[in-house]
Amino acid sequence: MIAVVTSTPGPVIVDRTKHSLTIVCQKEGYEPTEQFVKSDIQAMTFGNILIGGGIGWAIDSASGADNKYDELVTVALKKK
Repeated sequence: MIAVVTSTPGPVIVDRTKHSLTIVCQKEGYEPTEQFVKSDIQAMTFGNILIGGGIGWAIDSASGADNKYDELVTVALKKK
């Protein structure tokens, strides 16, 4: 678990990693909802490989710094 949102709508800031996320939302009176968020490689990563070589890329890749998620993800809940 990365975060819990106690009121809706509510923001969560997520650190970049190489792992994709599954967002699970549950609220009383609503159907539980899951949404998959894929971790993608940032466009600048390829430039860093060309300029800095494989060492910089390996460090960024290991930490997830070369990855990104969609800037905004909205999960709509349906009433039961």
